[in-house]
Amino acid sequence: PYIQDESKRTLIAYLNDSDEGYCFYGFDSEYPKLINIWKKCLIDIPTLAPEKTMNYYRKLVQFYLMKQDSATVKKHIAEGRSYLHNGEYSHEPLIFNTFFTMSEIINNLQHHPKEMYFYTENLIDKLVKMQLLLKSNKLADIYLLKGINAFYSNNVETVYHAFKKAYQLYNEKETSYYWIKRELMKENIITAYSILNINESNYDISFLPIEYREKIVKFSSKKFIAKGVIRTKDRLFNLPLVV
Repeated sequence: PYIQDESKRTLIAYLNDSDEGYCFYGFDSEYPKLINIWKKCLIDIPTLAPEKTMNYYRKLVQFYLMKQDSATVKKHIAEGRSYLHNGEYSHEPLIFNTFFTMSEIINNLQHHPKEMYFYTENLIDKLVKMQLLLKSNKLADIYLLKGINAFYSNNVETVYHAFKKAYQLYNEKETSYYWIKRELMKENIITAYSILNINESNYDISFLPIEYREKIVKFSSKKFIAKGVIRTKDRLFNLPLVV
């Protein structure tokens, strides 16, 4: 049946487009489809459906992280945080604070990983403490961020331990997008361990399947492009699919 109320029609269309986009939120090969769908979500939701304002800021940040538009990501994170503190329809502060902090870290790793290392590491450590208290399912994503941050400062020990922890956590539970996350993590661990010479001769990598261990030895970064839809600017690493 046709819905007469225009604001309800707008809200339903927005929610449908947002949900449909998540079907393609994972691999860069689906990027054109995803962008075309989520582009339709970039309408004035705070006016048209104010109760969905927090979801709208999340969508804006996701959209521009994929586009690697640092200034626009920062702008929408700031707007989202401001609304979270003062907005009429603000809700779920823990979930959205975590989302905005993770997005800020991703933005730093995309554009200024070396320059922002200590600031980013401080954000990550605070997140780890909070998520451990909450027994959150986002810990794998956060350890992945820690490992990537350490990679760009050439901190081999931290890369080894953080990537190992992230790999184990991704394989422990079947959370949302778990099979995509596992595939992207596989790429990340092979890339990082190979470039930093983390292999069977100097580290215990027995937690990895033989197939992975063989690929670490054979890996070449020359023509490699990470296949995640959110990734570092040099296209070496897949970054977490923030939601």
